[in-house]
Amino acid sequence: MRALHTITIFALLLGLIPLLSGCVEPIEEEPEDSVLITSPEPNRTIIVGQSLIMTWWGGPEDGLCRAEYTVEGEDQWQPLFVLEENDGTQPITFPESLIETHVEGVYVELRMSVGSILSDVVVLRVIADAHELPLLSAGQQASVVYSGAQPDAQAALDGAFNQSYSAGADMYQLYFRWSELEAENGTLDLDDFDSRLQTLATANYTPYCVISTIDTNTLQLPAGFVSESNPNALKEGVDFDDQLLVQRYEFMLSQVVPQLVEAGCFFISVGNEVDIWLQANPDQQEHFFHFVRRVRQHVSSIDSRMAVGVTFTDKIPVALWTNSLIGECDAIAFTYYLTGEDGQVRDPANVADHLDRMLSFVGADQFMLIQEAGCPSGYATSNIGASEAIQRDFYANLMAEVKTRPRIRYLNAMHLGDYSAAQVTEFEAFYGLSEPGFVEFLSTLGMHHADGTPKPAFQAWLDGVAALNQ
Repeated sequence: MRALHTITIFALLLGLIPLLSGCVEPIEEEPEDSVLITSPEPNRTIIVGQSLIMTWWGGPEDGLCRAEYTVEGEDQWQPLFVLEENDGTQPITFPESLIETHVEGVYVELRMSVGSILSDVVVLRVIADAHELPLLSAGQQASVVYSGAQPDAQAALDGAFNQSYSAGADMYQLYFRWSELEAENGTLDLDDFDSRLQTLATANYTPYCVISTIDTNTLQLPAGFVSESNPNALKEGVDFDDQLLVQRYEFMLSQVVPQLVEAGCFFISVGNEVDIWLQANPDQQEHFFHFVRRVRQHVSSIDSRMAVGVTFTDKIPVALWTNSLIGECDAIAFTYYLTGEDGQVRDPANVADHLDRMLSFVGADQFMLIQEAGCPSGYATSNIGASEAIQRDFYANLMAEVKTRPRIRYLNAMHLGDYSAAQVTEFEAFYGLSEPGFVEFLSTLGMHHADGTPKPAFQAWLDGVAALNQ
């Protein structure tokens, strides 16, 4: 039976060969009376200034080939290339000028002509590459946080702040909690935002902005999204990518992003030290990733030049990064303090290794930002192994090592002067931490004592900032 079956199949195949051969159509030659753009595909998003391959099919072999584009609806065609030979492929680049006049991105119509034959148009969206941080000045930029000076130290710290500016630290970090901008559900209060932005503009500082939804181990969401019994937990049934939560954050951004762009801001972090809260709430990790993706897309629709991301601690565990936010961020921001996970100050000689570990998490097409960098000087008898000499060496090594790593585009020092006792108490309450080592860390983080007297670290900072700008 098996042999008969094989013979039958063989005979059937022999009988079908003539039939199948009659059904095979010859390969169609390219038509000379029509032209079809085969790449880029319709509705594709294109990064302005980046080269891509355009391909087409058809038209006479010896026809003059011309590709051109216009902003959708304007009918003002601009050439991309003109070729004498119809080889069906050519690299094209959309000019930066498109985004200068259409910051939110722009739809363009692309068409191809070969001889007198004209293709149908292909509609594309052209946007800025926020990964390149187009709103940030070239090179490496720096800033230092200055707040809450004691009255008798005000003049000295004002002078030190001006010295930092003169050295080149002409940026400033603006930090807001979403819960501050929208304390009541759906009602924005932007008075403080407007005031602080105006203050920076008057002083000729450029902002870096944080509008946090997560801050270390806390949530900073409007009241309707958090648990009444635990303000650092989401309300039961609420996830980070819930439609209402995302829409409300996007609405707030719609109000502030244009002002931030006008002020020169280049990056918005939507969460500060998020690895701490996400480790404690692993069920929300994917939801938070989706939240960031949605927010980033929304900001791009307002101004495609504005970069969006989140901030991690330098101690972020590799396990969390495996399913990380790297693909959802235009740039990766870190906070970097010389204290280790045990609260003890680490060796400042290892700053280079610390920076390289952070850079290892950053995508090949991304830049790294240091949102906060600091080292305590410690008490005279330190509980955390700190000293003014270690603080000085930290800043000297940090500034020198950052200069040799051009992928680090921004560095913000924490803090110009020591926090007051009242400010330290506020931080203790905010983070729910009162351990002696944590209090010492907060109390001695400045490059000046609370009375305005400079510590050795300040000169190391000034020298390093000046070197960045050489």
